[in-house]
Amino acid sequence: MGARRLRSRILAILPNDLVEAAIEECKKTLAGGNGKPLSDRVRDMVVAFDKLGVTKEQIEARLKHEVTSMTADELCDFIGIYNSIKGKETSVSEWFGGEIDTTAADLTAALKGADGNG
Repeated sequence: MGARRLRSRILAILPNDLVEAAIEECKKTLAGGNGKPLSDRVRDMVVAFDKLGVTKEQIEARLKHEVTSMTADELCDFIGIYNSIKGKETSVSEWFGGEIDTTAADLTAALKGADGNG
């Protein structure tokens, strides 16, 4: 929560056009994919979300279409969602509904306990 508040305060003092330009550059970087085809990056994203307990069907419900027709902009948005869940800034249920009420920390703890390494 502290990091979110700090980021909010920093963004509040920066000029909006600078913030928007920075966001656009970040999106371009994420969309670039280092030459990897969009379909491969989408598949990797679905696998990464699955590790957080988010199904392909939940992703498609949020998209309102199939993941196979995901655009680069939508992929960027979902990368942001993934990073916010993984960084413990938000929970899975905040993005994908009430069925899942766990955070990445809860899932990490559960996985460590399940494999005996915790």
